[in-house]
Order: sequence, then structure tokens, then C-alpha cells
Amino acid sequence: DRLLKSGFGTYPGRKRGTVHPQTVSFPCPACQRDVDLGERGLGSLFRNLTLERVVERYRQTINISAAIMCQFCKPPQLEATKGCTECKSSFCNECFKLYHPWGTQKAQHEPTPPTLTFRPKGLMCPEHKEEVTHYCKTCQRLVCQLCRVRRTHTSHKITPVLSAYQALREKLTKSLAYILSSQDTVQTQIAELEETVKHTEVNGSQAKEEVSQLIQGLCAMLEEKRATLVQTIEECQQERLASLHGQIQEHQAMLENSGMVGYAQEVLKETD
Repeated sequence: DRLLKSGFGTYPGRKRGTVHPQTVSFPCPACQRDVDLGERGLGSLFRNLTLERVVERYRQTINISAAIMCQFCKPPQLEATKGCTECKSSFCNECFKLYHPWGTQKAQHEPTPPTLTFRPKGLMCPEHKEEVTHYCKTCQRLVCQLCRVRRTHTSHKITPVLSAYQALREKLTKSLAYILSSQDTVQTQIAELEETVKHTEVNGSQAKEEVSQLIQGLCAMLEEKRATLVQTIEECQQERLASLHGQIQEHQAMLENSGMVGYAQEVLKETD
């Protein structure tokens, strides 16, 4: 919905003060980059008549009970029975005859089913307002007779619209046939992939449970080994401490007997 207009400027070679035509752009819905539509903006684009017909059929299925009324009847209006693309209006039988009298140009208008949206019979060139008759393969664009003779399409590959339409229709038909023929295969592959997903989920859950049990078993073994090693260390520590305490007591007893040694030395000094 957002439309952007570029600033003004001057073309090289133009007189000073000449205004540069505005160019219109809009953001691409996919990548959000601005698409330059040129000076004519949305007017340079072709109408998508195919999409309009699809939308019209969809609207008719929704509003199938809603009648289209004649646009020219005086109240009370009658239900429309015919439409006219050239007049862009819907008529009842009497009004259609009244507004398309015999012997006039309007008598050559072809009636269509009544509708609220009228489309041209063919695509019109947005630049020259003439019906497009050819397709430029180089530019990948529909062109009218005036577009065809312009220098822009010199030496381009140009083909009649009907030929281009037929080639595109055949290509689309083949693509659709291939897609429809491969639907069963694709559905089978999808079912196989979904089954593989289920097996993967089950196998993953089992593997996680097995790993948890193994880790718990290893933790129990490590705890048992830790308790055994701690007990062994404590026993060795107690034995070592008992031995050291015994040696300390022996040395203390030797220190207590040091007084007798001094007395014996004094006795040995006496000669009488």
C-alpha cells in the first residue's frame, strides 16, 4: 500500500528550471525493496484479467443468491439479464433493447451475462491505449502495434500474442500434468518421512533413557569405590598415627631417665 515518490531534478541537456517527472515506486512484499514503476506509476502496469475473472467467479459463488439489478430501470428495478462490456452496465431485456437500438453503432455491442465488474475483452497497452497484439520475448512484455515499431524493440524477438499464449498454456499444462501425476509419489514419500520421524523420536527417547541408566550405574560404582578408598585411607592413617605416638612415648621415657645418667657420671668422678 505504501507508495514512494522520488524527488525532483533536471535531465541533462534540459533548460535550467525544467522539472523532472515524478517516478513512483512501491515496496516488494517479499524483499521490501522499492520497485520503480516509472513516470506513469501504476498506470504502466497491465490489468490481470485472469485474476479478475477468478475473483469474480468466487464472488458469484458467495453472493449466488444476490440478484444483479438493471441499472437503467425506473423504480421498481427489474433483475438484470444482460451485460454490455462497451457500456459497462447491466440491463434487463427491455432496457437493453432501448439503449441498443437497431441501425446504430450500439446495436453491434455483444451482450454478456450481467455483472458488477466489467473488463475489457483484451488487454490494452497502458501507454498507447491500444489492444496488445504481440509479445516481446526479449523484454518479456506485451506490446501493441505502436510499441512494436519503436526503437526500443528493434531486433527483439517478437511473436503474436496467440502464439505466446499457446506456448505458455502448453508449458503450464505439462507442468500441471507432471505435478498431478507425481502427487501419489509425493504423498507416499511424506508418509515414509512421517514414519521415520516417529521412529527417530522413539529411538531418541530410548537412547536417552539408556544413557541415564548407565550414568546412574556408573555414579553408584564410583560412590562405592570412593567409600572403599576413604575407609582404606583412614585405616592407614590410624596405623601410622599409632606408630608415631609410640615413638614419641619412647623418646619421652628416655628424657625422663636423663637425670640418672648425670648422677652416674658424677659417681664415676669419685676416686675414694
